Amino acid sequence: MHPRALFLGLPYCLTVLGILGAHELGHYLACRRYGVRATWPHFIPVPFPQSYGTMGAFIRIRSPIPSRRALFDIAVAGPLAGFVVCVPALAYGIWSARVGVPPPQTSGIYFSDSLLVGVLAQLRWGTLAAGEEIFVGSVFVAGWLGQLATCLNLFPVGQLDGGHLLYSVSARRHRIVSGAARWLFAAFLAALIVLPDAGFMAAAPWLLWLVLLFAIGDRHPPVLAWQPLGRTRWILLGVALAIFVITFMPVPVRLG
Repeated sequence: MHPRALFLGLPYCLTVLGILGAHELGHYLACRRYGVRATWPHFIPVPFPQSYGTMGAFIRIRSPIPSRRALFDIAVAGPLAGFVVCVPALAYGIWSARVGVPPPQTSGIYFSDSLLVGVLAQLRWGTLAAGEEIFVGSVFVAGWLGQLATCLNLFPVGQLDGGHLLYSVSARRHRIVSGAARWLFAAFLAALIVLPDAGFMAAAPWLLWLVLLFAIGDRHPPVLAWQPLGRTRWILLGVALAIFVITFMPVPVRLG
């Protein structure tokens, strides 16, 4: 590979790092606010061809969460911060894309539309003519990956961000809802497999995530103090739920 070719990957690389970094910095800064010891963000590289180049990022929390409010704020800060960076990336990717008819008998990767992407595409391009597709660039792919990562983290399971939010809402119901969410997702994938318009290939991108959800389990460490969340945090919980809904994609990727 020519060294100059590495620069072609910079828009994608910087956008992915920006979204994932903002997500984890949101967690980190919220930890600092409450005096919770945490590491700086760590990125997980995947240096393989035909991959997205990363398995995400994380921070390690090294001290107990002092209160219910602290747990909520630390959990919600990541998805909100990442989403704020993700939306402009998606918007730029769609506005700078081009529309055309793909050549016959060509194969490629088709990124499914979330509700968010669908609205942005409608605003930019309106209703496409029959046979037309939107051809996107690397910044859109990075934004698309960022919205997928945000959605995955908001699953109400275990110690994912959504699991932390669930625990801050109801510690007693956390284990029950977390377990139910895993099995409901498994049922959803089973339905995809048997549907005539979907099949195994439609469910395949989700199978690793299903395994990880069961590996994560339902355990959650207790918090030290329990107090009312307050009205503002309930509003933010609704915002987080809305982000989950508008970024979820039943079939994220199709090969065509």
